[in-house]
Amino acid sequence: MKVAIISNDDVKIKAISRAFEEFFSEKCEVKAVANPSEVSKQPINDEIFNVALTRVCETEEMIKDDFKCDYIVSAESGIIERSHIFFNFQVICIWNCNRPMFAFGISSGLPIQAKYSNEIKETSANEVMDKLFEGKEVVSYLSKGIFSREKMLYDATIMALTHFNWE
Repeated sequence: MKVAIISNDDVKIKAISRAFEEFFSEKCEVKAVANPSEVSKQPINDEIFNVALTRVCETEEMIKDDFKCDYIVSAESGIIERSHIFFNFQVICIWNCNRPMFAFGISSGLPIQAKYSNEIKETSANEVMDKLFEGKEVVSYLSKGIFSREKMLYDATIMALTHFNWE
C-alpha cells in the first residue's frame, strides 16, 4: 500500500504511518509531500477541515504522475471553539484514490484556558504554548506523559480510516 502524507513533520509521518500499518495489518510505502497551504496563522473551526480537504485535492493533482498512491493524507491542527471553550485538536483528511471518496477524523481536544484565548486568536496556539511551556511537547507535559501529540494524530487517523469500512 502506498500512502502520500502531506507533511515533512516527523511526528505526523510516524503517527499516520503507524495507524495505516496497524489498521490494514500491512507495511506501507510512505511519501512525504510538501504542499504549503493558504492557511491563516491560527485556523479555527471549519477552516481546519477546509484546509485539510483543499490540501488533499491539490496534492492528488500535483503527484498523480509522480507517485501512484492508494491514499493521500492531510493532518492539520487547529482550534475549535465550543460554548466559549477552546480546544486544540488534530484533523485528518484521507482521500482514497482507489475508491474516490474522502474521510475525516478528529482527535480528542486539549482544553485551553480561557485567559489565553484572545492571545491565541491573535497569534497562534503554537506560539502561546511554546512561550508558556518553553518548547516542551505540551500535550505530553500537561497530561503527565499519559497522552501526546503523536497519539492524537494516530487516533484521528484511525477514526478517519473507519469511514472506509462502513460499506
